[in-house]
Amino acid sequence: MKPNFQRKRIFVSREIQGKILGRLLKYWLLYNFAVWHALLLIDIERYGVATLLSGGKGLSLYEYYLEFTSQHIFLLVAGIALAPFLLWDMLKLTHQIAGPLVRFRNSLEKMAEGKRVDPIKLRKGDLMGEFLAAFNALLASGRVVVGDAPHPTTDANRDAQGDAVLSSVTELQSDVNADRSSKSPRKWPYVSVSEFGR
Repeated sequence: MKPNFQRKRIFVSREIQGKILGRLLKYWLLYNFAVWHALLLIDIERYGVATLLSGGKGLSLYEYYLEFTSQHIFLLVAGIALAPFLLWDMLKLTHQIAGPLVRFRNSLEKMAEGKRVDPIKLRKGDLMGEFLAAFNALLASGRVVVGDAPHPTTDANRDAQGDAVLSSVTELQSDVNADRSSKSPRKWPYVSVSEFGR
């Protein structure tokens, strides 16, 4: 079960959340611009351009645009009023992604510095569960520093590797000394100088 703790800040990553919120705001502006002018063109088509410019209402295109705006101002107000709710909801959603990524980044930075890293715990509702499982599995594999466990390349493991190397060197030295003292023929095949000249 994921812990139900709260982060102190909702906006935790300008690079991730800032770009997503900026992109959402841009799409919102483009959408409202397109819908607004689509409605304007529908209204113009209903009356006819010739009627608007020459007879009928007797308005210039600019005057008609102002009149259309005043008649449909409630659409602009509704769109503007909706924007903060969209941005706030998207901010909370991106927080469920950016928050875990910030924690992963901080842990990776600790690894790079050779510091000990504890398994990561995320908040309830965070969206990086699969990455969390993979990351914590890596920590549990023993290939990195986890909590108070010894580093795999130091402490007990390093001593065991050193003992194995020392034992191999000692054994090899003993074989060489025994070979010299007994002046026994070499155990590996070789060709003498006389044989080489034949």
